Amino acid sequence: MSPCFILQVMEERGKKYCSVSDVCRMYGITRKTLFYYDRHDILKPSLRRGEQAHKYYSEQDLLYLEQILKYRNAGLKLEEITQLIYDPDCRKNEVFDQAEERIHAEIEKNRRYLEELRKLRETD
Repeated sequence: MSPCFILQVMEERGKKYCSVSDVCRMYGITRKTLFYYDRHDILKPSLRRGEQAHKYYSEQDLLYLEQILKYRNAGLKLEEITQLIYDPDCRKNEVFDQAEERIHAEIEKNRRYLEELRKLRETD
């Protein structure tokens, strides 16, 4: 059972939905993050209600969000994550390999920065 059901849950047509506030609390993310994901078609809420189109997330939406957060924590870019989650023809290993190469390059760049910083410290 999803943590969603511990919080205030809205039911409509036999499905259960969580509000933006509840989702943010459960996953430790900001409203701004959820709105960004919505605007950029990374994660759309399954339901919008009321005059202000309040957003509600289904259990399936939360499963997608968990995947998104897992991939973000592994250093993947949002474009890569979107491809991994929503593209049925995605070659996951290729995406992972490219991300790994990018991360290794970033590590190497940061090593060079550290070396330069150490040299500056020694000369000053």
